[in-house]
Amino acid sequence: SAPIRSVARKLADYLIYRRFVNRHVRWVAARVRVNSRQAARLCDVGCGAGRHVLAFRRMGFDVVAADIDPDACAQVASKGVTTVQGSIEEVLEQFGPRSFDAVTAFQVIEHLPDVRAFFACCAELLRPGGIVAGVVPAGNGTWCRILGRAYSGIADVPRHLSLPTENGIAQALATAGFRDGSIARGSVVNVAGAVGLSIVPSSSFSLGKPPLVAAALGGLVAMASIPLVAVTELLLRPTELLFAGRRC
Repeated sequence: SAPIRSVARKLADYLIYRRFVNRHVRWVAARVRVNSRQAARLCDVGCGAGRHVLAFRRMGFDVVAADIDPDACAQVASKGVTTVQGSIEEVLEQFGPRSFDAVTAFQVIEHLPDVRAFFACCAELLRPGGIVAGVVPAGNGTWCRILGRAYSGIADVPRHLSLPTENGIAQALATAGFRDGSIARGSVVNVAGAVGLSIVPSSSFSLGKPPLVAAALGGLVAMASIPLVAVTELLLRPTELLFAGRRC
């Protein structure tokens, strides 16, 4: 029923989404440098429901959101955020070069046919010293290897076009002219969510309205896997990568 589904969404937001979004935002914000008294200007590409861009706004950033999905743009615009419906090329066309202190792309890189071209466009959008940052599932991560083709990062074809490795992301950033590249482990909670989605693939809220039983089962699997995921993410190859690079 609608009330139960609404409660499930709120629980998922509190227990999963809000926690990994806050980790991502704090990690990125710590790397942004601004030499003026004005708020740092940030564009979140592939904003989706707007969780990241709204969290950045709460931290004091001057935010712009972009997405190719008109429904996502409408949802974020209703919160008072400037939005661009389109790709990063449309953002560059609208705002021009050297317009932002940061460009973020959370769970976006895996959807792109040309990652190097994306980073090159980010470099044009950024002011000197600005950063590009984001999150991507790793193609050689521990849970990708454990779950194989069932891993949600692989199974989400054709939406996912590629899963880069740490070296792949580092090389793509360097090719686009970024320096001071840094890569860190992502959120344990988010990886656990990917495990739950991999084992119960019909449980995702991101693509529609899953059956309540599937949503509950996927959530239970995700929560139960957190201790094991925490161990594997600490000791073995990370399944999710946080990355950042600074424009020269």
